[in-house]
Amino acid sequence: RDIKSVRLLEQLAISLRDASYFDEALQTLDRALKIDPNDPELLREVGFVYRKKGQPYYSQAESYMERALQLNDHDSELHGMLGGLFRRRGEYERALTQYKRAHEIQPDDLYPLVTVAAMCGALGKIGEATEWYQKLQATCEKFIGQQRADHWTYLCLGEATVALGDQEAASAAYRKAIEAKPPVEHIRSEVEQLEFLVEESFATESARSVLPILREYLV
Repeated sequence: RDIKSVRLLEQLAISLRDASYFDEALQTLDRALKIDPNDPELLREVGFVYRKKGQPYYSQAESYMERALQLNDHDSELHGMLGGLFRRRGEYERALTQYKRAHEIQPDDLYPLVTVAAMCGALGKIGEATEWYQKLQATCEKFIGQQRADHWTYLCLGEATVALGDQEAASAAYRKAIEAKPPVEHIRSEVEQLEFLVEESFATESARSVLPILREYLV
């Protein structure tokens, strides 16, 4: 009964978090943690809610995410979330460490591949960034060949070919992603990713050339 109660409270908290009721979500998760204080999924969700609350709460977010990883270090998504937190704080080396760990756990997951590649680019590790973007391109093309591709695959392929300087291939990939009518927030996220590369002076010309294709979808 207690296990069921924990999972029900967790789902309620996620619904509250998705609706931006962050304090209510934290209160709900606190009730669940009173039942099971060492549940890594609950600790992870608390960390994520604090991250969603914004920069003043990043230290609490880090603390709960780290506690969750102490209990379950094989949570690739959480390594990615913690990497994202470090990236938001400008701690790119720490972010890179987390993204690489996520890749170790899930080698074919596109998210760790694209984030490792971008962090290498932002850190000026151009050779490494190129290698990772080549891996990303190869994985995307494998998914396409296996008919496993979705809009996210084409967004990642677009970014990989941007980074590798193939503007024509990038434009084609992004148009293919848009044909699938993906959620606007997914396109906005990719726009922000390309803008990040421009800010960090990586693949600047290629990124600027394809950004209008994605921005048009946001209008």
